[in-house]
Amino acid sequence: FTVATPTGGFHRYYKWPGFKVRNSAGELGPGIDIRGDGGFVVAPYSKHKNGGIYTVLKNIEISSLDWTLNV
Repeated sequence: FTVATPTGGFHRYYKWPGFKVRNSAGELGPGIDIRGDGGFVVAPYSKHKNGGIYTVLKNIEISSLDWTLNV
């Protein structure tokens, strides 16, 4: 499930994995933020202060995220 932000970004939604997910900003890379337990995102079709709308781009079933790390 993917939502376009009015400022040119994207929100990608994934199912909760069953354990605590920390919020972070930029730790995975520039412009990549994680919103997990205690975090929030703006819902699709909400209006941004600049007048733009958060728009659904891919209206598909929300999938699981593979949390395995190959380190």
